[in-house]
Amino acid sequence: SISVTSNGLIQAVNDLQHQDAQLGVPKKFIARAILDCKTLENAEEIMRKIPRAAGFNHVLIQGARLWNIESSAKEYFIEKLELKKYVHTNHYVTELKRIDKGNQESENRYAKVKERLGDIYSVEDMKQLLSDRSDPRICREGTIGSVIIDMPNKAAHIAYGQPAPDAYMEYSLEHVLR
Repeated sequence: SISVTSNGLIQAVNDLQHQDAQLGVPKKFIARAILDCKTLENAEEIMRKIPRAAGFNHVLIQGARLWNIESSAKEYFIEKLELKKYVHTNHYVTELKRIDKGNQESENRYAKVKERLGDIYSVEDMKQLLSDRSDPRICREGTIGSVIIDMPNKAAHIAYGQPAPDAYMEYSLEHVLR
């Protein structure tokens, strides 16, 4: 799921293959709590202080900063980047990869996008990439939607269902991304 807050924080969450579990706050509650954060640093406090029942992948963007937070019930890792082209699928890509159970389909999709990301220069290029149906499919058969956040133009391009280049609708984020 993807959310944009009035504090200009964008959060995209992904399930990850490895799921340890313990008594704690459910991952969807953690994701919801992050939406109340004013800053990325506040999100890090939540990850540090609240005992998690399980983990998620959180890609957080605020201004020119992008943080990839991968978590399990017991640990988390934050990759802090200046805003750039970024992709994440349903497996660990940081040092937490050591706890991943393996998800070959996700790894194949990730590798395909990473390989082609250098050829992406516009939102239209990204729409074409996300609409690619050749193997390995970037958006899986059961994909219910696709979102492209265009930070320089403060816009979200959203396709409902399987993405196709002409299926995306543009929505202004001008009022929340100042």
